[in-house]
Formats: sequence, structure tokens, C-alpha cells
Amino acid sequence: MQWIDYMTGASSLKKEYTSGIMQVYAFSLLVLTLIILFLGTPYILIWKKSVMNFAGLFFVKFKNNWDSVFFYIDILKDIFFASLLIIAGALMHELIHALSWVAFTKKGIKSFKFGFSKTDFSPYIHCTEPLKISVYRIGTIMPGIILGLVPVILSLFTGKTMMFLFGVFFLWAASGDFMVLWLIRKLDKNLLVQDHPEKIGCMVIS
Repeated sequence: MQWIDYMTGASSLKKEYTSGIMQVYAFSLLVLTLIILFLGTPYILIWKKSVMNFAGLFFVKFKNNWDSVFFYIDILKDIFFASLLIIAGALMHELIHALSWVAFTKKGIKSFKFGFSKTDFSPYIHCTEPLKISVYRIGTIMPGIILGLVPVILSLFTGKTMMFLFGVFFLWAASGDFMVLWLIRKLDKNLLVQDHPEKIGCMVIS
């Protein structure tokens, strides 16, 4: 297909490697299943006591305070702070993408388009410049490693259940990135690729 760069007006032939939202949802379920099997199971086996204590704190608190309005206020506070943590993590996820790619662009930070999805209000950062696939792959996978895999691995050594849950969530949140990597897995590392401005995926420039 022919694509016109909205920033420069230049046209080029680009092949799309994209997925529909339902495909991403299905893929994310697969990723979550693999996380539970290969990361959740070892964590529970190694830190069974820590997991039981973590779960037990809530049930004991519920048993002793379920009839108190302050118990439900505490729950709302926990939900509020958890939401803030998720929002901060989502912003960090996109920022890590940009920081991983910015050194390989000609215009630096000006090469990135920032915004929020109209469908689910999630933040996004699109690189408007073409990058080598090798560079694009690194920048695509980095948020999943930094926010997901690293906290999970650290929690396996420390037994910090909150850290483990944080890592699991953001590893799972990187499912869309993993799917993009899967779509371009067979492409030569020296080809040029560009973020798709509207769909989940990218475009390879020919």
C-alpha cells in the first residue's frame, strides 16, 4: 500500500503488520496463562508462606471489620492508590518505548506523537520516524522487561508479593508489544519499520 507521512508529506510503499483488537485480547489471555504457569507457580511454591500471609491479611481484616464503614473506606482507598499505580505504570511503559528509540531518531523527541486512545483512554507514544527492525524490537520489548520481568525475577528472590503482582500485571500489559514482535519475527533486522499511527502493529518500508 502507499502511505503518506503526515509530518513530511513524503510517500512510500509500506506493508502493514497489524492485529485486530480481538486478536490482541486472545493473545493476552495466552500470555496471562503462560505467566501463571511459568512464573506464578514457581513463586507460590517458593514463597507459599508469604502468599498465604498476604491473602490472610485481607481475610482477617474482612472477618473482623466487615460491618464497619471504615473497612469499606479503606478498600476504596486501596483501589484509588492501585489505580494511580497502574496509571503511572502505563505512562512509564510508553516513556520507556520513547527512551529506547529516541537516540536512533533524527529529530529526537520531536519524532514522537503522544496521546490517549479514543477507545480505552490508554496512553500511547508513536515514533513517526522509520527505525531499523533491530532497534524497533528492542524498544518494543523494553517496557515488558523493565516493568514486568525484572520485578517478577526480583520477587522470586525476595518474596515480595506486591512486587510480584506489579510485575505480573505489567508483563501481561505488554501483551500487545509481544504480539507485534511475533508479527515481525521473521523479518530481516536491517529492514526499516515504523509505528502504525492508528492500528496495533507497524509498517515495514520497502
